[in-house]
Amino acid sequence: MRVRDIIIQRDSLSLGVTLKEDIEYLANLFGDIELMRYTFGKIFSKEEAINYIKSNFNFNSNIGFSPILLDNRVIGFGGLFKFSANSYELGYILDKAYWGRGLATKAALMQRDYIVNTLKSKALATTHPQNFASRRVLAKCGFEYVKDIVMEYRGERKLFEYKKLERV
Repeated sequence: MRVRDIIIQRDSLSLGVTLKEDIEYLANLFGDIELMRYTFGKIFSKEEAINYIKSNFNFNSNIGFSPILLDNRVIGFGGLFKFSANSYELGYILDKAYWGRGLATKAALMQRDYIVNTLKSKALATTHPQNFASRRVLAKCGFEYVKDIVMEYRGERKLFEYKKLERV
């Protein structure tokens, strides 16, 4: 097993590059309708999930889908995605066993800060219109609603932008 490169870390939570050993666990998440209904709108078969992970997760980069780790153990996935010339979108999906612990907020904050401070870009996020829990997370992290959009592979979304508070 190779040592995992860590992209971002905040306390015991981190975003890391994907390892071959992560694929089975991640593929199981793609089969859970509660996790996928607001992300892809459907569940994936095991084979579809494995193919998707191999094609879309970052095995050698800081950008793209990445495992979210708690104490170096995979608990979900998220990542950083180029949205426009000067902005990146962040994302987070956690295994249901980790819901209600503030970990989605912590994951969003660490990704937001990486986009703003390291990538020197605007931080954006999108949510399914019905994903009220994710919208609450984004509000806690300083994101404000911008507008409704339609994304090619994800359909209708609400677009949010991090609005850095200026000190007077």
